[in-house]
Amino acid sequence: MLSNLKPRIHKLLQPIARASVGLGIKPNHVSMVGFFFAIVSSLFILRGVFSWGAFFLLLNGFFDLLDGLIAKTAPKHDSLFGGFLDSVLDRYSEFVVFVSLGVAGVNWPLVFAAMAGAFMVSYTRSRAEKFMKKCDVGVGGRPERLILLVLGLWSGYLVHAVIMIAILSHGTAFHRIAFTHGYCRKKGTR
Repeated sequence: MLSNLKPRIHKLLQPIARASVGLGIKPNHVSMVGFFFAIVSSLFILRGVFSWGAFFLLLNGFFDLLDGLIAKTAPKHDSLFGGFLDSVLDRYSEFVVFVSLGVAGVNWPLVFAAMAGAFMVSYTRSRAEKFMKKCDVGVGGRPERLILLVLGLWSGYLVHAVIMIAILSHGTAFHRIAFTHGYCRKKGTR
């Protein structure tokens, strides 16, 4: 859903990406900084300081956007390993934040349902894109999950946000399964 806004957001962030490249900042460094902010967010969540947890989670999302944009701006820094590292750090970022939610008192089964859905969204895309160009359908992608979680942390409706993440992420995973099945049927390779 928010993937439609990605080109506009990239256009807005392009000057920051160009300046970063000019300063010699590499995408992998930005990915690691983003992961650091996810850890800081989780530490604030663990302490029950949800507003700061939300703030650092937003920084995590910003740096996650920026690392890919820097890689595209400076193709010499775009690498297979960089894309891999970014995806791995994204999953670890989500993991530390979800675990902190459970430790902070959000119902563990809800946390596990949301976390499993989030991981399945990523996994279904990754597997499908081994044989098809794009599989980014659905409304429960990482940007949507991040926004829901930030809103939940800021508003006090955290449990509601986690429930929405669980529903939307599993819905997106099943949407991607159906989309991939349709693609395979069309290609005659079920």
